Amino acid sequence: MDYKVLLESAEGLLSTEPTNLSILSNASAFLNDAIPDLNWVGFYMYKNGILTLGPFQGKVACNLIMPGKGVVGTSYSKK
Repeated sequence: MDYKVLLESAEGLLSTEPTNLSILSNASAFLNDAIPDLNWVGFYMYKNGILTLGPFQGKVACNLIMPGKGVVGTSYSKK
């Protein structure tokens, strides 16, 4: 996979999006379509000490995750 081309394509698609929500929504759809064999791609937003599920493509996901808990929370804590 040519990640440089992927990044350039994503930049072209997302640079005209009007809101953060639409950027995250199209970014998850774009990555899901462009990268074979993914089962989940998406975003969690951090607010008030909790990671909250945002736009994604894939299987059902946890709505709320505490930092340091599970794969996503631990990844967040370790940056």
